[in-house]
Amino acid sequence: MVRLSFWAIVLGLFATLIAIPTGLIDWLQIKKEKPARKIGLLHMGLNLVVVALFVANAKMRLSGFRFDSEVETGQLVLSIVGVVLLAVSAWLGGMMVYDYGIGVARHSKKKWRTVAQNAGANVPDAK
Repeated sequence: MVRLSFWAIVLGLFATLIAIPTGLIDWLQIKKEKPARKIGLLHMGLNLVVVALFVANAKMRLSGFRFDSEVETGQLVLSIVGVVLLAVSAWLGGMMVYDYGIGVARHSKKKWRTVAQNAGANVPDAK
């Protein structure tokens, strides 16, 4: 499991290289007065902290990942903190997509609801 956790961290960091430019492009297209811009900034900041935690975690594991039989406490703590922060960041990212339409649409879900209702779609009641 030690090897698997190391490679999961490394692959996650490589996936970050793909996510960074797309997220940055989406964020730069948000108008400065929109609330989603501040949410996006917080989302980006949390992701940068998560990347730093997992880079540090990978460096700590690098020397012994082939031979260690258990994950050290410090590595485990970094992983837990990183995953919790990543979950918060993912929630913020979901808020930007589903509530503000960032990266998907130019309108919020309220606007799309109105468009769908005006077109005669069978739309469930808003929550």
